[in-house]
Amino acid sequence: MSKYALLILCVLFLSACGSSSSDRDPEVNGPVLNLSLQDTRWSLISYGYQMDDKTSVLANSSYYLVFDDTSKVDGDIECNHFSSTYEAGASTLTFGLVAITEMACPNTGVAEYDAQDMTIVNALSAAQSYRVSADELIIIASDSTHLVFERIE
Repeated sequence: MSKYALLILCVLFLSACGSSSSDRDPEVNGPVLNLSLQDTRWSLISYGYQMDDKTSVLANSSYYLVFDDTSKVDGDIECNHFSSTYEAGASTLTFGLVAITEMACPNTGVAEYDAQDMTIVNALSAAQSYRVSADELIIIASDSTHLVFERIE
């Protein structure tokens, strides 16, 4: 083996040994969701298609999210529980398939509550990005629906 080939092999070996998990691109290697979002309970307070025109969550309804550090998110949609996976970057956020229990909630069958549930589930399924500031989380879907959450824990 020539000394140039040996030198190239040594350089490749040393550069491979020098990288650490902290050097990896977070967009490729799992969640880097802002740590202030993880292990926090987020409560939906409003939603809508434009930042200025939000609809408050209907009375007697509740929607929650909790992100963990293993790419899982859990929450409640009314009296039903849901879970999913997520992928996050510095400002990007997408969810995997959303699994939801199908219990008959007190508001099931009431048109405005059913429409609210569908809007929220669809927005979570189509999430593309997020912003967090102070005690507020905004998830933005591909159709520009904004889900506005407040920190409660």
